[in-house]
Amino acid sequence: MTNMKHIIRIAFWTSALAVMFIVFAVAAFAQDAVLQVPAVQAQMAQLYKQAAGSYMTSDRTEYSFTVDITGQPRAITSSRDSMKNYVKFFVGDLAIIHTHPHGADPRPSDGDVVTAKKCGVPNYELSQSALWVAMPDGTSHKVGDVSLHHGVLEIK
Repeated sequence: MTNMKHIIRIAFWTSALAVMFIVFAVAAFAQDAVLQVPAVQAQMAQLYKQAAGSYMTSDRTEYSFTVDITGQPRAITSSRDSMKNYVKFFVGDLAIIHTHPHGADPRPSDGDVVTAKKCGVPNYELSQSALWVAMPDGTSHKVGDVSLHHGVLEIK
């Protein structure tokens, strides 16, 4: 009977590790894949243009959109609040992308990290010169430097 318990225990942990691997792989894939979708890239360029006033003036408005389960961007919205934005998140959405105005730290705020954890998706912060992401596991990192050239948002 001891061998059977041992086999069951090994099977349980093997299954648990496989599930964790899949969850982490999906999160990593979602992060990379979301930024590669042409419609999302175009919407990010529009988001950058719409936030241009907040990148260069005292306007502190944030703008955002989510990416739906099919990988398509939803409409850009803003609650017009200073230094915060309330975005409507739908079950199945793959990512949140929002702006940080001039003078705000381009890195994810504590609230951005909480939102990524709560929603279980990457929460991207687009500032005038950088793109950062808060991940659902509580980590964050810089995705790259950004610039807008001829209507195309470049991330390097």
